[in-house]
Amino acid sequence: MNRSAPGAAGRDLTAKARIRNAALDLYAANGEDGTSLRTVATAAGVTVGLVVHHYGTKDGLREAVERLVVEHFATALASVPVDIPGADIARIRNDAVVDMLVRRPEVVNYLRRALLVVRI
Repeated sequence: MNRSAPGAAGRDLTAKARIRNAALDLYAANGEDGTSLRTVATAAGVTVGLVVHHYGTKDGLREAVERLVVEHFATALASVPVDIPGADIARIRNDAVVDMLVRRPEVVNYLRRALLVVRI
């Protein structure tokens, strides 16, 4: 599982961040509906009670995962200097996002499941 977050390289993550990151990995692999809070807790190495303490509900955990996905995109875009000529900035930003998505297949898989799942 991918335990890192934007800006977290080389540092130990808090239990809260480990829970959120484990949820992203599991939601990407199994979908939100196919992932229990107990499974997330086990993957993060914490108790279910700690998951509930930090995120309240499964909806709260999903919102944290969604914020993390947005943060990955924001970090990729922020890595591009702002003083690049207009015609080049879109291409360079695109390249930065593509690079992030290649390094973070869990983001791709999470988005695929989140965008393509039809709930009846």
